[in-house]
Amino acid sequence: MDPKGSAQRERPEFPESTETFSADLWSARKPRAGVANPVITRYPRLIGGMEPIHGRVRLRLSLNSSSAVAADFTESCRETRKRELAAMTERVQQVTRFGWKTVVVLVLMMLTFASVGYVAARSGVRSAEWRWMAATYGADKFSQYEEEWVIRDFFGRKRDGIFVDVGAAHFRTFSNTYYLEQQLGWAGIAIDPQREFEAEYLQHRPRTKFLPFFVSDVSDHSVTLYVPGDHKWVASSDQQFAARWGSGSQEVEAPTVTLSDLLDREKVSRIDFLTVDVELAEPKVLAGFDIDRFQPTFVCIEAHPEVRQAILDYFAQHRYVLVGKYLRIDQKNLYFSPLGTPIPRLPPEVARQWTEQ
Repeated sequence: MDPKGSAQRERPEFPESTETFSADLWSARKPRAGVANPVITRYPRLIGGMEPIHGRVRLRLSLNSSSAVAADFTESCRETRKRELAAMTERVQQVTRFGWKTVVVLVLMMLTFASVGYVAARSGVRSAEWRWMAATYGADKFSQYEEEWVIRDFFGRKRDGIFVDVGAAHFRTFSNTYYLEQQLGWAGIAIDPQREFEAEYLQHRPRTKFLPFFVSDVSDHSVTLYVPGDHKWVASSDQQFAARWGSGSQEVEAPTVTLSDLLDREKVSRIDFLTVDVELAEPKVLAGFDIDRFQPTFVCIEAHPEVRQAILDYFAQHRYVLVGKYLRIDQKNLYFSPLGTPIPRLPPEVARQWTEQ
């Protein structure tokens, strides 16, 4: 055999350029089933073998490759490795960014499910009467709590009644009388010392007369009102009470009037519904009100623990009774009517659920 020819036959194949080899090397990182490895296929004598180690490829040069080609090949591997690292870094960054978004979404979902679970749990411990009221009158209401349900249940579809709203605040938000005017054609008086509410009553409540007074036990005096900046509907003459809603309350001077004097000035002789919400000043409102003369058919009054007993005592002295039907429905307010007033009865099946509970 010709030694020269033999040497020619045994000469290894070399890549045409480092760029070509690098491209082949990159495509060889993730070989597919049934497809030959392009590096081994094109350069069978140069590559002594290939094996993955922790996601990388180890290359072994054949011993018979020249040092120049080996150096060229090594430089090509370095460049390829740089591109690999750059690509891997970019993918890691993408995954990291996507991961943070995923974490945020998951946290929001968990908070949502927790909130839904909490509401469901709270609904689960509501009384049978509360659940019946919610099913009967629906969740869409203007009052802050269950007041509107109770009002609708007591008066039914009675039209053209007269209301007096003491501590009325906003014409619609958290209003106990907006439904009566808008849906049943009632008329009445809204009283609140914050004059800024007056304009919207003039615009949106044509059957309601707004009067800017602080209802108390004396007329023609002045009282300091403490108005929390972000909670104007809880303005109070009690500074410590107003402080519960945050510091920085605005002090407003307001004229006082007794409820009896005000009703006489407005020539009101009949009241179907009286609602009082004045943040601990309820006993003073009642002290200046001749309930025996005006005889409201139904009264809703907010009853904080500090003033609750005084409210109960006042109505008991004037033969008004606490309406038991609504005790387990609204825990923020107390409801009174004259002794002997007919009260709508609960359906028998709802009453039986109380026994079962």
